[in-house]
Amino acid sequence: MDNHQFQKIEEIFKYFLLFPDKIVLLQEETIKFEPESWNNVFESLKSEISGKKFLYIFIKYDGSLVKSIYIGKSTTKNINRLKQHFKGLSLLEDNFYIRMHAHFFKKDKKLPLFLVLFFWNKERIIKNILPFELHSNLSNAEAILISYFALRFPRALINHNFISRQKWQNSKFFSNLLNFKLKTLSKKEYLIEILGNDSISLWNEWFNTWFLKEENIPFPPLSNKINLIPLFDYDEKSYRVKFEDINGLKILKRHPFMIDQVIKAAMIIEESYNYYSQIDNNNAFGDYEEQVPFFTDGLIYMVYVLRSDIKTLPDFSQESLPSKFIPLYIGKTETLGRNGNFSANLKGVSAGKNRQYFARWGHDKARHIGGLSSCFFNVENPYQSTDYESWIKIMFDDDKRKEGIPQLKIPIYFQIKPWFPFNINFSNQIGLFTPELETLLISLARMLFPNILINKQGR
Repeated sequence: MDNHQFQKIEEIFKYFLLFPDKIVLLQEETIKFEPESWNNVFESLKSEISGKKFLYIFIKYDGSLVKSIYIGKSTTKNINRLKQHFKGLSLLEDNFYIRMHAHFFKKDKKLPLFLVLFFWNKERIIKNILPFELHSNLSNAEAILISYFALRFPRALINHNFISRQKWQNSKFFSNLLNFKLKTLSKKEYLIEILGNDSISLWNEWFNTWFLKEENIPFPPLSNKINLIPLFDYDEKSYRVKFEDINGLKILKRHPFMIDQVIKAAMIIEESYNYYSQIDNNNAFGDYEEQVPFFTDGLIYMVYVLRSDIKTLPDFSQESLPSKFIPLYIGKTETLGRNGNFSANLKGVSAGKNRQYFARWGHDKARHIGGLSSCFFNVENPYQSTDYESWIKIMFDDDKRKEGIPQLKIPIYFQIKPWFPFNINFSNQIGLFTPELETLLISLARMLFPNILINKQGR
């Protein structure tokens, strides 16, 4: 293998100001999976990787065109994650590894397959994602690069995180949507622009231009009114959150305004899904009609506080906070579930039903209100994917919690909005799908509010 090919790979990542610490040839050709070659490579890397966190990328490319790519991270400081992929490709007992095998070994068989490693200590800078440099930890970096390749090489990306994009993009309507909608909507000025030359201005534009507006559809002109929605139903004098008994469990009550906003947002999602999933591909759009719904692929939500409130807390009184709006948690609910159909998190929500799932804000223990309630009232919960103790530490009075009383320290706000990839321009990027936008928002928030943002991982 000549150095030219290694240099070509270096050029791909030099664009981001990332320089590989190691590039290894896994297979000269990819006619079939060669387990011995993979095993030899991983064994040879043992000592070099030991004690290091790293980002790893499996990549096949042709010149500068990425053909197949998988991006992952290892925080265990050993080669266990790499061995897991080796085992998965050997056994093919999981749909993910069947898909990975199909990408690597059933097409472009004459191309080589490389493993690229980036060792990650604390933070590294990533360029050319937003107009300014992103200081990224390992989790952020993984998510940011997945987002970039999902947007620009969607058919090459293997990561299951973006299965929604892949399913929409594989349908025939997508090319019609891309070619027709962008041109038509831009011409009719039905685009909202969220722009900023630096991290602070972009963050503030996100809130002021779109996210906190009353409207749920980006149809200019939007009102000037900012919509502050409480997360919890609470007594405004005592700040005590009300709770209810559901199936024998104490559940923190959602505010009626919060419930109403979730329902309104879900209505828009369902309308879009019903139209675009059943569209006649032979006559997809014809002449533009205003009743055609804007395409949305999911919801973006945020739990946040106001700077004026959180500054009253001793832990954050000296914190430098460059915005009025301070995020605690950022998340998403995609239109499609993993099976490619309408998400179980959204079914019935537009009718005010499915309160147990409720766009991920239901009272089921695996959803946010249920998980947070279980944690607050010390009820065993088998779903540990979210660190609700971190939420509670900021939100609730610790002494009152010991008495079983959910009393807020400061007001907690909530917003959830549909995301429109082809009608909203985020930092000069049109076509960002919901997972990609979530990634950028979390990365942005982690840069600006590293001591407050609760999101445990980069995404």
